[in-house]
Amino acid sequence: MARKRDTIRADSGFKDAFIARKLSNYETLINERKLSDQQLALMYRNLIVRRIVTLVVDDAIKNFIEIEGDQDECIVQELEVLFIPEKLTEALYWDRLFGMSCALILADDGQELDQPINLKRLRRVSGIEVFDKRSVMEDSASLYYDTDVRDVNFGKAEYYTITPPNGNLFKVHRSRLLIFDGETLPKLERIANNGAGLSCLDGIPAAINRVKTSMDKTIDIMDKVSTSLLKLQGLSNVLQTEQGTKDVIKRLDLIDYSRRLNGSVAIDKDDEYAVFNIPLGGLTDIIQEMEQYVCAVTGYPFTKLFGRSPAGMNATGQSDMQIYYDKVRSYQKRKLRPALEYLVKLIQLSSEGPTKGKELDKWSIKFKALQQLNDLEQANVDKTRAEVRAAVVKLVLDLVDNQMLDATQGRKYLAERGDIPVSETELDLDDEETEENNPLPQA
Repeated sequence: MARKRDTIRADSGFKDAFIARKLSNYETLINERKLSDQQLALMYRNLIVRRIVTLVVDDAIKNFIEIEGDQDECIVQELEVLFIPEKLTEALYWDRLFGMSCALILADDGQELDQPINLKRLRRVSGIEVFDKRSVMEDSASLYYDTDVRDVNFGKAEYYTITPPNGNLFKVHRSRLLIFDGETLPKLERIANNGAGLSCLDGIPAAINRVKTSMDKTIDIMDKVSTSLLKLQGLSNVLQTEQGTKDVIKRLDLIDYSRRLNGSVAIDKDDEYAVFNIPLGGLTDIIQEMEQYVCAVTGYPFTKLFGRSPAGMNATGQSDMQIYYDKVRSYQKRKLRPALEYLVKLIQLSSEGPTKGKELDKWSIKFKALQQLNDLEQANVDKTRAEVRAAVVKLVLDLVDNQMLDATQGRKYLAERGDIPVSETELDLDDEETEENNPLPQA
């Protein structure tokens, strides 16, 4: 007789219970593996840990942005007046440290905080206010408010509850928040973690402790870099009695004290005294190996994290810095750009803002260069640009001379490039009569 197959319940109650159990398991896993918010806050007091948290943020924001299409730079000036770079820096600090932070957009639109921003009534954006993960929580009732997987907000909370350190909690609509959600986590783990991601310090403590242990042990060795040897007549017999042992210990203490005091040691004529130095070779190599391990875990170049160049075979060069700058650019694209694009759009749509409610045509955010060129490098760049401009001007002159382009078109093209000085656009081009509106040659 065939064995009756076990049936599997597929009703909603069973599925809800199954999902709840899975979430409970994930929550247990998270709580066992991650550092608590209090532990993270205490770790932040460590100088190395603080650099791990802040370095990439500082480099991503220090030169800030340009807005292409903003000819008067009025929007960038507005961002600086509102202290947006400083506030975003703070928000990203806590995002990396705790795994989540948010910035409340102070939008004057006449609506309550739990209502979407009314773009038609938006008068002004007066700044942002930062809260870290400990003050922010997703509203679980609105966690999956959008059931359309094609929607950009699918799976995101519509509301957040914010509890200020000194004040009453309040409910905020997502449109009024810039959300920074830490390092990436699988969806179930993120739900169990109250919508937050991983801290950038996840997995770091072991590496930090190795460096600390190495340095502590080195200090202990340095305190004992030299040791003394005292040969006493009849020492074995003296140690047979308790009083004799005390006398020997007292004598050794007096010798150590005299060494620290003036470097002189007094002993009996028949006694022998010698000092032996412990070799210190290799201690710095051990510490540096531990520091290199921290760099490998965090993704920072040695010179960036510890502020000095490593010695020997482990020396890092320009290639390591290039990899780091690629990391910073990726961080700008992933974390900063979405927040800035949304904020800049709101500022443009503000009726009392710098553009009086009119959004610029074809505007875009461009992050300024990360590397600062020295005088020689800048001179080489300027030389190359001048050579390129001269080549372009010569090409236009040749086209005009060969009647493939009229003088008016030539001047217009040079002027529209934007990198040709006015003196070069006002060329003494031959204005011989050519066909009106002579088109550019086809490729």
